[in-house]
Amino acid sequence: MDSVVVSLPETRSVARAMMEEADSVAKALGVELEIGVDQRLAGTEKVGEHKSSMLQDVESGRPLEVEALVGAVVELGRLTETPTPHISAVYALVSLLAQKLADTGGKLSLDTPPALPTTPNAVQPI
Repeated sequence: MDSVVVSLPETRSVARAMMEEADSVAKALGVELEIGVDQRLAGTEKVGEHKSSMLQDVESGRPLEVEALVGAVVELGRLTETPTPHISAVYALVSLLAQKLADTGGKLSLDTPPALPTTPNAVQPI
């Protein structure tokens, strides 16, 4: 995680929630983490601006380590029946990014996506 993530209130709250969920999964497995969430967030701030390993992978066109970094925690949460809603949401989004990168040879594009199919009472994009 880089310091930019913890510097914005919205992303900091997501990062905190993910860390708390991971801590709950660890506790469900009988593991007591030595460093608490507040210490982890403070440590991230102290490191200063840097690029996470996953961002470095995106920039260099390498496959993302989604399963090892995020998917494993989701799976352990499922096995221990520990809710991980924030981690699962980020996992879904990062998995989509990883698939898009794989489909495009590691290149990101901000091209306009194809129009969504319309259905009665569907919310229309702005």
